[in-house]
Amino acid sequence: MKRLELRNVPAKLIRGYLVSEFGGGEQPDGSVEGEGWVVRFEDGEPVRFGPHTVVPVLFVEIEGSEAGRATAFVIRRSLRGGG
Repeated sequence: MKRLELRNVPAKLIRGYLVSEFGGGEQPDGSVEGEGWVVRFEDGEPVRFGPHTVVPVLFVEIEGSEAGRATAFVIRRSLRGGG
């Protein structure tokens, strides 16, 4: 199993990419399953920067025989440019 920690990336966005671009199907528990992989999402404790800035944390757990390929996809799709 691979566990990623993503910041300021909503589960809904990654879930949508996995379904529309990676051939997964959304499950009733909110996970996404594909051939040889399953991705589960867990909200983490938000990180605070100063008194007014809160950054959401999302943990993504990926497992299965194709977990390496699914992990690489999630990492690529979760990258965001600076601003």
